[in-house]
Amino acid sequence: MNIYNFICVNYNGSHFCHDLLKSLELINVDSGHYVRFYIVDNSSKLKDIKALRKLSSNKVELVLMELPNNIGYFPAMNVGIKKANSDNDGLIIIGNNDLEYSTNFITSYNSLVDVPKDTIVISPDVVTTDGVHQNPLSLSKLSKSRLIIEEIYYSNYYISRAMIFIRGLYPKQKKIKPVQSEQMVIQRGIGACYILQKTFFDFYDKLDDRVFMWGEEVLLSNQVESVGKKILFCPSLKVHHFESGTVKKIASKNRYEMVRKSFQIYKKYL
Repeated sequence: MNIYNFICVNYNGSHFCHDLLKSLELINVDSGHYVRFYIVDNSSKLKDIKALRKLSSNKVELVLMELPNNIGYFPAMNVGIKKANSDNDGLIIIGNNDLEYSTNFITSYNSLVDVPKDTIVISPDVVTTDGVHQNPLSLSKLSKSRLIIEEIYYSNYYISRAMIFIRGLYPKQKKIKPVQSEQMVIQRGIGACYILQKTFFDFYDKLDDRVFMWGEEVLLSNQVESVGKKILFCPSLKVHHFESGTVKKIASKNRYEMVRKSFQIYKKYL
């Protein structure tokens, strides 16, 4: 019997969890296999929690975990990972709650070929509602010059605003990100969704969760690289990303300071 553990973190987005559950109900799995859905709630409002408690399914086993405080994205995800790994030895798929998985997501995963033996994380083809393919996020590390620019940007809020203003005076034509149709090893994948291969847990029992939010992709990439393993981008695995806008609701300066704090931790791995 194979179990596919889908884990998401929720913060006042129960309607997305509802839609994600419906998506998981439509996923095709072989006879004797089943899907389990773990929702880790990061101390949402009572109204949202009550909506989560009402969720039910005849096709997907649902596990709801309610945290007393908002501890951040990867820290909360680790709560779900720990629970899933203690419940069973099934595959771990982690992601946002504002996702829709293709009906053939599992069958496509089981049909993957030419997967390097040293692959411990898989990044699917994550596509936004306006058609942007978010993976691969990065194929290589930042250049030294680009890292210096990042360090200047995150040195001070007002410096960052000045840099944005100056950049606006000399607008460049926006580059259209090419759609990658080939399976390939990448440096980083978008944090919205990952498959953690069972071999990931030969090296780690959890994700590097030193940041509250932002920079998770860099920290995971470092975990993989530190043990000489790889992240594989697999375009045959389709996921739609609705981009809930929760992050955008955070005031600009507060958001900047949160990223700045995270940057001090993850910059050494860029």
